[in-house]
Amino acid sequence: MKAKIFLFIFLFSIQLFPQLISFPAKWKFKTGNNLSYKESNFNDEDWKTIPVPSLWENEGYENYNGFVWYRVNFDVQKSLLNENLYLLLGKIDDVDETYINGILIGSTGTMPPNVFSEWNTQRSYKIPQGVLKEKNLLAIRVYDLRLEGGISGGIIGIYDEKSYIEELNFGPAPKKSFFKLVTSNGLVAAIYDHKKDLVENVFPHIFRSYDENKRVK
Repeated sequence: MKAKIFLFIFLFSIQLFPQLISFPAKWKFKTGNNLSYKESNFNDEDWKTIPVPSLWENEGYENYNGFVWYRVNFDVQKSLLNENLYLLLGKIDDVDETYINGILIGSTGTMPPNVFSEWNTQRSYKIPQGVLKEKNLLAIRVYDLRLEGGISGGIIGIYDEKSYIEELNFGPAPKKSFFKLVTSNGLVAAIYDHKKDLVENVFPHIFRSYDENKRVK
C-alpha cells in the first residue's frame, strides 16, 4: 500500500513540476553592484541566503532599494548539454540581468540611469548552446527602483522545449468544439454552419406552425 501511495505522489509531482532541473529553496544573496559577482570562481562563502521566491523586505532587508545579486549552483546531466533548454525565473521586481557561468543569457527591463520596470513579467530565457556545463553557476543582477524587490513568484526552473511551451501556454490556439449554431427570431429557426460560412437549414418556428392564428403572450 505504501509503495502505491509513493508511486502516486511521484507521478503526480512529475505532472506538477515538469522542469528538468530545479533549484534549491534558498540562494546566495548580497546587496551591492559588483560585476565580479557573476563569475563562477567568485568566493561567496560569506554571503547570506534568501528563499526564492520571496520579497527581500520580508527577509530582513526592509526599505532597501537598489542593486542586489543572487547566486546559485546547479548541475546538468551530460546527456542534456546539447538539448534546447530554457531558464524560467519567475517575476523579478524590477529589472534583471541573468548570467550562467559568467555569460549574460538575457535581461528584462532597463537598468539605471533610465530605469524601466518589468516587475510583473515572467522571465524566460533560452540558454545558448555551449554555455552549460555539468557544474554551473547562475548569477542574477537585480535592480529595484522603489517599494518591494526580489524574485517575487512565478515559474522557476530549467525546462526542455516541450515543457517550456506547455508551461507558458505557447501551444496552438484552442480548436472550436462545434461549428453549427442554432438561432431563432420567433418566426423562423435557422442552423448556421460556421465552418462552411452558410445557413444550412431554415425551419418555420414552432410557435408559427402550432399557433399561427393565436396571439402568443
